[in-house]
Amino acid sequence: MNPPKAPLNLIEKHFSKFLWDSTGDKNKFHWNSWKNLCIPEEGDIEIRRMWRFRTCPFLWADYLKAKYCSRSHPATAAFGGTIGQVKDHLLKWNEEWNTHKLEQLLPTHIVHHISIISRGKQNNNDQAIWKLMENGYYSNASACEAARHLWEFFENPLEIRHQATSISSALNQWWQRKPKNLVHKMILHIIPITISCELWKSYTSCKFGEGKKVVLYKMKSQIIWNINAAINKKYPSINTHSHWYKNCEMIEDLKPIPIWKSVLWEVPPSGFLKLNTDGSLNKQNGKAGIGGILRDEEGGFVMAFSMPIICNSVSEAKLKAIKYGCEWCKNKGILNFIVESDLRMIGDMLQTKTLSNNKLKQEAEKLLYTLDICRAPINHCLREAIQVADWFAKEATKANEGIIHTDFRQIPKAAKGPFFMDMWQVPSFRIRYEKSNFLVS
Repeated sequence: MNPPKAPLNLIEKHFSKFLWDSTGDKNKFHWNSWKNLCIPEEGDIEIRRMWRFRTCPFLWADYLKAKYCSRSHPATAAFGGTIGQVKDHLLKWNEEWNTHKLEQLLPTHIVHHISIISRGKQNNNDQAIWKLMENGYYSNASACEAARHLWEFFENPLEIRHQATSISSALNQWWQRKPKNLVHKMILHIIPITISCELWKSYTSCKFGEGKKVVLYKMKSQIIWNINAAINKKYPSINTHSHWYKNCEMIEDLKPIPIWKSVLWEVPPSGFLKLNTDGSLNKQNGKAGIGGILRDEEGGFVMAFSMPIICNSVSEAKLKAIKYGCEWCKNKGILNFIVESDLRMIGDMLQTKTLSNNKLKQEAEKLLYTLDICRAPINHCLREAIQVADWFAKEATKANEGIIHTDFRQIPKAAKGPFFMDMWQVPSFRIRYEKSNFLVS
């Protein structure tokens, strides 16, 4: 991981001004660069300068500490020389915490945690510790782990393991994960983008803006806020939390609210027949089939068909099923019938005679010619209202030859069940889920 250049350049700028001074707005001539002045015996360049200043005894560090940190710690010297006053208030002369003073400033449970912290000996020098390494010493490899920590903070609650070596691999790990619901799917898509965006903003702020360092906890808070804002925008009924682990548990337990609807096969008007058709495409074996049933005004059986066909889509199969049923009725001299299909696109296309779908245009033109002769209207219905036609279409994908049933006794038993339910006007139930409303299971 390369350290940001802007903070290092700013530090060197102040070092140079200290060494060579300046007059008004004009800098004096720099007789040598800071890189050449910073020889290995007196420290080194790049990101380790401050670390060595805090940890290694050398002449330049001793000078700076004596000049600027005589009464304060190097980490707090920039905020003013108040550390000594704070120490006098919070510590007794025996180097123990002044619990009486702490209790006036802080809650009791926090005072308890502070009081058990050892203060060490006053005469010993403080030792800086790099928390990301077991031995306490800084390394560039451990600094890379700090950047990885941000990803793991958001990945662990969702059980995503960060093993990617590139950003594209990391994104794929998020996007290829199977979602548990629509909200879970949304956060799996937006979280890696949000993390990448925040990392880039922090990097550019340090390099080109006024940012001094990357603060992980601020980035975490900003990412969580962005995620919650996106969830509340699309799903206002969901109450999000600022705690990321609680958010993940809540989102993974969300279940969409089911909507139940009663669906009934409607008998045709008096003097008319009703033709229900459907098409099916088996993705496993690539076979397609069409099916349909013709019934009278009392729901009585007239004819049923089941035919294997060759087609490339379900829409094409449904269109061919309508065409086959209409041509059978026309050939038998039946003109007083109504067509019902569960694909609204086909009904709208045939009613308006707007053939915008080029793949179905040829078949649709043939069907329009047949419908003009029969004067048969096409209505849209739900899938649950054409269960018998759907059964015949699926059976056609398993057969090698087509069959036309004109005798009710020839119909398989599996098709008679939904047939009698339609004739006796027993409703079926359609279950759908609201996309914007959820309940916690």
